[in-house]
Amino acid sequence: MQIKRERETWRDSAGNFHSASMTHIITGDNPDALKITASGDKTLTATINGKTYNFPMPEPGDLHTINIETQGGDDHVVIGPDLKVAVRIMTGAGNDYVKAGAGYARVHGGSGNDSIRLGSGGGIALGGDGDDQMLAGAGDAVLSGGKGNDVMHSGPGARRRLVYLNGDQGEDLLQAGGGINVLNGGRGNDTLVGARTTTFYAGAGHDQIQSYSAKDQIYAKSSDVIHNSGHSNVTFMEVEDVGRKGIKVEGTAEFIDAAEDVLDQLRGSPVGKQTLEQMDNFIDHTRTPVTLRESTDMNGSFYYFRNAFSDQIPAGQYSQFQDKPELGYIKNGAAGSVATHGEIELQTFHFDKQFSTTPLHALQHELAHAFNGATGTYQPGNQQAFGPDGTPVARDGRPVFVDNVEYQALGLPIADGEPFDYDNNPLTQPTTTNASPFTENALRQEMGVPLRDRYLRDEAPHKV
Repeated sequence: MQIKRERETWRDSAGNFHSASMTHIITGDNPDALKITASGDKTLTATINGKTYNFPMPEPGDLHTINIETQGGDDHVVIGPDLKVAVRIMTGAGNDYVKAGAGYARVHGGSGNDSIRLGSGGGIALGGDGDDQMLAGAGDAVLSGGKGNDVMHSGPGARRRLVYLNGDQGEDLLQAGGGINVLNGGRGNDTLVGARTTTFYAGAGHDQIQSYSAKDQIYAKSSDVIHNSGHSNVTFMEVEDVGRKGIKVEGTAEFIDAAEDVLDQLRGSPVGKQTLEQMDNFIDHTRTPVTLRESTDMNGSFYYFRNAFSDQIPAGQYSQFQDKPELGYIKNGAAGSVATHGEIELQTFHFDKQFSTTPLHALQHELAHAFNGATGTYQPGNQQAFGPDGTPVARDGRPVFVDNVEYQALGLPIADGEPFDYDNNPLTQPTTTNASPFTENALRQEMGVPLRDRYLRDEAPHKV
């Protein structure tokens, strides 16, 4: 067994430095029992296989995470219900039990028939291989079953809570609960049961949907069985294997599985399906598919514009060529050069609770960038960020600017942007932001979840 504490400092894509501490607890392949609790307000106590270890509680404002890796065996991991420290739990192979607490949680069950319960702090849980039992807890949450026949419940929660249940592969049971629920069956013959406000995406397979509220929204195939006692709106669509031509997934077998599950979620959405169809249409003898890889940033996903011009830019000098039409930016009303071999880095193990950004939202956002790259329609320039009280947003004493392309991918109008005919329709007015479906907010609107009205957490809301 290993126990260690360390601090990491990193620089984000905007050049801002961040620092965080982490406590690592790594066990072996035997069955392990771990419990993490708070002893007063200054001590963390870890009880591991009957032995007790104490650690200092993180200082206020310290971005601290407890990282637990239990390897093999049938493990039992419990985080105290009142502990608000963030946790990352990887249980590996075995039939494991995990119960999270009041802090943000990332849980990966690995292979085996696992039981995973998130706590009041919410977060994201991936079941992995096996027939898993998963419960969202009381906070905002994302549950993804992975391979196997999984049973997933939202459970009780506040009226505005957001819960996303993704069956992924296998024959799954998804049951909504309190709050706003988004159920996505994925592949396999699934059963989706609503409660209160629910958006259903049947996905591939022969599925059954039970809807009880007139506020529900159902996206299903004509072959699915729908019990619609609430007389909610139903949109019929066929789920097709789009995106195979326009996107090439690379990486470990685990990442490829996770990325394909997210792509399947997009295929079951009208907005997502249109986006992936367009990615396929871009491919010709001059352009290769967008490469989709795993992000090394645990908290972010990114798109990289690539063509012959960008390939010649020396490392570290890309910002000097910002806004040039050779890099896909609009100039004087004309589209710029296009990307010929773009890349996306996707993080499938992150849920941004501030904006309720799931891996699915993150991929749609990066595909919006990819659309602009493939059409040479980036909005040039940037905007200085201001807080709700009108004061400039700053990092390390420096003012923060947001590239217009980020507002464009969200679907937010750009105040001083150059109007452009993004939908290639002479009957519509040119706009300063992308048209549907090539925005993150287009997917959010379809889901019935809150639209994203800003790019930075601490900037003032924009007009949506």
